[in-house]
Amino acid sequence: MNYFEIGRSILKGLFEKRPDWSHKGDFGKLLIIGGSKRYSGAPALCAFAALQTGVDITFVLAPKRAADIISSFSPNLIAEPLEGDYLSEKNLDTIIENMEYFDAIAFGMGIGRMPQTMDFVKKIVKEIKKPCVMDADGLHALKGKKLGKNFVLTPHAGEFYAMSGLKVDTNLEKRVEIVRSFADQMRCTIVLKGHIDIISDGERTAI
Repeated sequence: MNYFEIGRSILKGLFEKRPDWSHKGDFGKLLIIGGSKRYSGAPALCAFAALQTGVDITFVLAPKRAADIISSFSPNLIAEPLEGDYLSEKNLDTIIENMEYFDAIAFGMGIGRMPQTMDFVKKIVKEIKKPCVMDADGLHALKGKKLGKNFVLTPHAGEFYAMSGLKVDTNLEKRVEIVRSFADQMRCTIVLKGHIDIISDGERTAI
Protein backbone atom coordinates (compact mmCIF):
# COMPACT_ATOMS: atom_id res chain seq x y z
CA MET A 1 0.00 0.00 0.00
CA ASN A 2 1.60 3.28 -1.12
CA TYR A 3 -0.57 5.65 0.91
CA PHE A 4 -1.81 6.14 4.45
CA GLU A 5 -5.31 6.82 5.73
CA ILE A 6 -6.18 10.02 7.54
CA GLY A 7 -8.11 9.34 10.73
CA ARG A 8 -9.54 11.32 13.60
CA SER A 9 -6.29 11.17 15.61
CA ILE A 10 -4.31 12.83 12.80
CA LEU A 11 -6.91 15.56 12.34
CA LYS A 12 -7.12 16.25 16.08
CA GLY A 13 -3.37 16.78 16.15
CA LEU A 14 -3.66 19.65 13.69
CA PHE A 15 -5.73 21.79 16.08
CA GLU A 16 -3.88 22.96 19.17
CA LYS A 17 -5.67 24.33 22.21
CA ARG A 18 -6.02 28.08 21.94
CA PRO A 19 -4.48 30.20 24.70
CA ASP A 20 -6.94 31.98 26.98
CA TRP A 21 -5.27 35.35 26.35
CA SER A 22 -5.58 35.42 22.59
CA HIS A 23 -7.32 37.91 20.34
CA LYS A 24 -8.70 38.28 16.84
CA GLY A 25 -5.95 37.83 14.29
CA ASP A 26 -3.85 35.41 16.34
CA PHE A 27 -5.28 32.45 14.46
CA GLY A 28 -4.93 33.39 10.86
CA LYS A 29 -5.90 36.00 8.32
CA LEU A 30 -7.06 34.59 4.99
CA LEU A 31 -7.27 36.51 1.72
CA ILE A 32 -9.85 35.09 -0.71
CA ILE A 33 -9.53 36.13 -4.36
CA GLY A 34 -12.52 35.10 -6.42
CA GLY A 35 -15.94 35.84 -7.80
CA SER A 36 -17.18 37.53 -10.96
CA LYS A 37 -20.24 39.27 -12.35
CA ARG A 38 -21.90 35.88 -12.71
CA TYR A 39 -20.67 34.05 -9.61
CA SER A 40 -20.70 35.49 -6.09
CA GLY A 41 -21.61 32.46 -3.97
CA ALA A 42 -18.38 30.48 -4.25
CA PRO A 43 -16.02 32.97 -2.55
CA ALA A 44 -18.65 33.61 0.13
CA LEU A 45 -18.90 29.87 0.86
CA CYS A 46 -15.11 29.72 1.03
CA ALA A 47 -15.10 32.54 3.59
CA PHE A 48 -17.82 30.89 5.69
CA ALA A 49 -15.96 27.55 5.62
CA ALA A 50 -12.71 29.22 6.70
CA LEU A 51 -14.41 30.97 9.62
CA GLN A 52 -16.16 27.75 10.63
CA THR A 53 -12.86 25.85 10.74
CA GLY A 54 -11.13 28.42 12.91
CA VAL A 55 -9.66 31.18 10.75
CA ASP A 56 -9.98 34.48 12.62
CA ILE A 57 -10.33 36.90 9.71
CA THR A 58 -11.37 36.39 6.10
CA PHE A 59 -11.13 39.15 3.51
CA VAL A 60 -12.57 38.76 0.02
CA LEU A 61 -11.29 40.63 -3.03
CA ALA A 62 -13.84 40.30 -5.83
CA PRO A 63 -15.24 42.23 -8.81
CA LYS A 64 -17.67 44.90 -7.61
CA ARG A 65 -20.99 43.14 -8.15
CA ALA A 66 -19.77 39.98 -6.43
CA ALA A 67 -18.17 41.93 -3.56
CA ASP A 68 -21.37 43.87 -2.88
CA ILE A 69 -23.42 40.67 -2.77
CA ILE A 70 -20.89 38.88 -0.54
CA SER A 71 -20.90 41.78 1.95
CA SER A 72 -24.68 41.48 2.23
CA PHE A 73 -24.58 37.81 3.26
CA SER A 74 -23.23 38.34 6.77
CA PRO A 75 -21.58 40.99 8.98
CA ASN A 76 -18.80 38.42 9.47
CA LEU A 77 -17.72 38.75 5.84
CA ILE A 78 -15.44 41.55 4.68
CA ALA A 79 -15.35 42.13 0.92
CA GLU A 80 -13.59 44.81 -1.08
CA PRO A 81 -14.71 45.53 -4.65
CA LEU A 82 -12.30 45.38 -7.56
CA GLU A 83 -12.66 47.19 -10.86
CA GLY A 84 -14.49 45.34 -13.64
CA ASP A 85 -16.92 42.44 -13.96
CA TYR A 86 -14.21 39.77 -14.14
CA LEU A 87 -10.70 39.53 -12.72
CA SER A 88 -8.08 40.77 -15.16
CA GLU A 89 -4.58 42.21 -15.34
CA LYS A 90 -5.85 45.65 -14.26
CA ASN A 91 -6.54 44.17 -10.80
CA LEU A 92 -2.98 42.85 -10.32
CA ASP A 93 -1.48 45.80 -8.43
CA THR A 94 -4.36 46.04 -5.94
CA ILE A 95 -4.27 42.31 -5.22
CA ILE A 96 -0.47 42.13 -4.87
CA GLU A 97 -0.61 45.11 -2.49
CA ASN A 98 -3.17 43.34 -0.28
CA MET A 99 -1.42 39.96 -0.19
CA GLU A 100 1.31 41.09 2.21
CA TYR A 101 -1.20 41.59 5.05
CA PHE A 102 -2.45 37.99 5.09
CA ASP A 103 -1.09 34.64 6.24
CA ALA A 104 -2.58 32.54 3.44
CA ILE A 105 -4.57 32.85 0.22
CA ALA A 106 -7.53 31.01 -1.32
CA PHE A 107 -7.96 31.68 -5.01
CA GLY A 108 -9.99 30.72 -8.07
CA MET A 109 -13.55 30.04 -6.94
CA GLY A 110 -16.21 31.70 -9.09
CA ILE A 111 -13.80 33.66 -11.30
CA GLY A 112 -15.14 32.22 -14.57
CA ARG A 113 -13.04 31.35 -17.61
CA MET A 114 -12.97 34.57 -19.60
CA PRO A 115 -9.74 34.89 -21.64
CA GLN A 116 -8.61 37.96 -19.68
CA THR A 117 -9.19 36.10 -16.42
CA MET A 118 -7.16 33.08 -17.52
CA ASP A 119 -4.31 35.44 -18.48
CA PHE A 120 -4.63 37.08 -15.06
CA VAL A 121 -4.33 33.69 -13.31
CA LYS A 122 -1.09 32.90 -15.14
CA LYS A 123 0.38 36.22 -13.99
CA ILE A 124 -0.84 36.27 -10.39
CA VAL A 125 0.44 32.76 -9.53
CA LYS A 126 3.98 34.05 -10.14
CA GLU A 127 3.42 36.69 -7.43
CA ILE A 128 1.97 34.43 -4.72
CA LYS A 129 4.65 33.51 -2.16
CA LYS A 130 2.39 32.58 0.76
CA PRO A 131 0.51 29.31 1.31
CA CYS A 132 -2.24 29.23 -1.32
CA VAL A 133 -5.19 26.95 -2.02
CA MET A 134 -6.39 27.08 -5.62
CA ASP A 135 -9.77 25.74 -6.67
CA ALA A 136 -12.43 25.73 -9.37
CA ASP A 137 -12.05 27.93 -12.45
CA GLY A 138 -8.56 29.04 -11.48
CA LEU A 139 -7.27 25.51 -12.08
CA HIS A 140 -8.11 25.68 -15.79
CA ALA A 141 -5.26 28.14 -16.42
CA LEU A 142 -2.56 25.95 -14.86
CA LYS A 143 -1.85 23.40 -17.59
CA GLY A 144 1.92 23.05 -17.93
CA LYS A 145 2.67 25.24 -14.89
CA LYS A 146 5.05 24.23 -12.10
CA LEU A 147 3.92 26.05 -9.00
CA GLY A 148 5.94 25.24 -5.89
CA LYS A 149 5.38 23.73 -2.47
CA ASN A 150 3.32 26.63 -1.14
CA PHE A 151 0.39 25.72 -3.45
CA VAL A 152 -2.43 23.27 -2.74
CA LEU A 153 -4.67 22.48 -5.72
CA THR A 154 -8.13 21.01 -5.09
CA PRO A 155 -9.56 19.69 -8.38
CA HIS A 156 -12.39 17.27 -9.02
CA ALA A 157 -11.79 14.73 -11.80
CA GLY A 158 -12.85 17.13 -14.58
CA GLU A 159 -10.60 19.94 -13.35
CA PHE A 160 -7.75 17.47 -12.90
CA TYR A 161 -8.13 16.50 -16.56
CA ALA A 162 -8.13 20.17 -17.60
CA MET A 163 -4.82 20.69 -15.76
CA SER A 164 -3.07 17.46 -16.62
CA GLY A 165 -4.73 15.94 -19.68
CA LEU A 166 -5.02 12.76 -17.58
CA LYS A 167 -8.23 10.86 -16.88
CA VAL A 168 -8.23 9.41 -13.39
CA ASP A 169 -9.10 5.75 -13.01
CA THR A 170 -11.83 4.49 -10.71
CA ASN A 171 -9.36 1.90 -9.38
CA LEU A 172 -8.02 3.41 -6.15
CA GLU A 173 -4.42 2.21 -6.56
CA LYS A 174 -4.18 3.61 -10.09
CA ARG A 175 -5.91 6.81 -9.02
CA VAL A 176 -3.41 7.29 -6.19
CA GLU A 177 -0.43 6.81 -8.52
CA ILE A 178 -1.78 9.26 -11.12
CA VAL A 179 -2.27 11.96 -8.48
CA ARG A 180 1.11 11.29 -6.83
CA SER A 181 2.95 11.46 -10.14
CA PHE A 182 1.24 14.67 -11.26
CA ALA A 183 1.78 16.34 -7.86
CA ASP A 184 5.48 15.52 -8.19
CA GLN A 185 5.49 17.01 -11.70
CA MET A 186 3.69 20.18 -10.56
CA ARG A 187 5.86 20.42 -7.41
CA CYS A 188 2.85 21.18 -5.23
CA THR A 189 0.17 19.40 -3.20
CA ILE A 190 -2.93 18.10 -4.96
CA VAL A 191 -6.21 17.15 -3.30
CA LEU A 192 -8.24 15.16 -5.82
CA LYS A 193 -11.83 15.37 -4.63
CA GLY A 194 -14.12 12.41 -5.12
CA HIS A 195 -15.80 9.47 -3.40
CA ILE A 196 -12.43 8.99 -1.69
CA ASP A 197 -10.29 12.13 -1.59
CA ILE A 198 -6.62 11.67 -2.48
CA ILE A 199 -3.96 14.03 -1.13
CA SER A 200 -0.38 13.98 -2.40
CA ASP A 201 2.67 16.23 -2.52
CA GLY A 202 4.48 13.86 -4.85
CA GLU A 203 6.30 12.16 -1.97
CA ARG A 204 3.64 11.28 0.59
CA THR A 205 0.08 10.31 -0.28
CA ALA A 206 -2.98 10.09 1.97
CA ILE A 207 -6.64 9.22 1.55
